[in-house]
Parts: sequence; structure tokens; C-alpha cells
Amino acid sequence: MKKKKIYLHQFPYHLLHSFKTHLFIPPSSPKINPLNHPLASCIPRNILLAVQFPLELLALQDEMKQLYTEVDPSKRTFPSLHGFRIPKNIDEYLKLKAKQVEYMAKEESKGLGDSNLQGRMQHGLSKVRKLEDFARDLSKSMSDLPPNTEHQNTLRDDFLNISMHTKPYKAYRSNIKDWPLEALKEEVDRIELMKKDPRMKKSAPNWKKIQEG
Repeated sequence: MKKKKIYLHQFPYHLLHSFKTHLFIPPSSPKINPLNHPLASCIPRNILLAVQFPLELLALQDEMKQLYTEVDPSKRTFPSLHGFRIPKNIDEYLKLKAKQVEYMAKEESKGLGDSNLQGRMQHGLSKVRKLEDFARDLSKSMSDLPPNTEHQNTLRDDFLNISMHTKPYKAYRSNIKDWPLEALKEEVDRIELMKKDPRMKKSAPNWKKIQEG
């Protein structure tokens, strides 16, 4: 017996409405910065997760720029990562945003089925990919700066000062003053990691490797 086709306009309305509530329809992007809310510690419990953990580039580009322009980790602020650990670099930041996508998708799709969960995951991760594109362009623009610009000289002095004041090993400014800017930044990040992880060996960098590089 041939099955009769049922078109959407013929589907019982009450069942169609019930079916639709289980689908995830992506919301439109906000027109204003979603981070314009009270301090994280004062956020009401019933506030939308999308406001607590925004994924829009408009809201996050200043946060992301800090990882390139603010050399002192203690001066960086990440309101969109409230309740998550502080990232040491842009890679960690993007991984945390992807983790937020997973958390929000699971919380907001409870009782709505797998298709709703997958829809929310795909929508959120598409926003993270836009953040990745921005981070890639930002990294390129920073690395393309001429080596003798005032900005890079300021960064170099900051990296040197932080390294000398926070290093857990014996070294002199003369040991690292001629390092490439990227090597100085990596050493600042490594020192910060040694301070936070008591299991990590408090060792000096590989002087020979950096000089050869």
C-alpha cells in the first residue's frame, strides 16, 4: 500500500508546535556588547548563560588582545571566563571558550533531545571559529610589526623586567637581553607556569638552544 504524503501545512498544528520546541533555532547576534552587565560576582543566578559566557567577537576582542599587549599576567582581566581558570595564552583562551560552548549546550538543551544539543554545539563552535580567525589575524599583525617600533621596544623592556623579578633560577639581565621578542614572551609564560605548578621543576631555560635559534 502506497504511503500518503503529509505536507507541512497539513500537519496537526498542536503537534507541529510541540515538535518545533525541540529544535534549536540560532538567535541573531547582539547589537551591543553582551559584557555590559554587573560584575561577575554580582550576576544574578537566573541570568542567561549566553550573557555570562559570551562568544561574540564584539564582546571578546579586547579580552583577546590582552594576551598580546599586556605582558603582566596579573593585570589581565577575563570577565567572560568567570568561574574558569585564567588562560596563559591565546590557545588556552580558545579552548576555554570551546568548553563554555559544551557546557552551555548541555545545560540549555536538557530535556530537548540530541538534535537540540547538536544544534547548539554547532552554533557555538561556529562562533569560536570566528574567534580563532581573529586570533590568527591578531598574531600576524603583531609579528609583522617592524622590530624597532616603540611598541616592540616597550614589550621587550616589560618582558625583561618581569623575567628578572619573577624568575625562580639564577640569571642576569645580560643573559637574556639579546633574546628575540618571542623567546622573551615564552620565558615569561614559562616562569608564570612554574609559579603556579609546584610540581614543575624550577629550571633555567636552555641558554644554548635560544642562542642558536
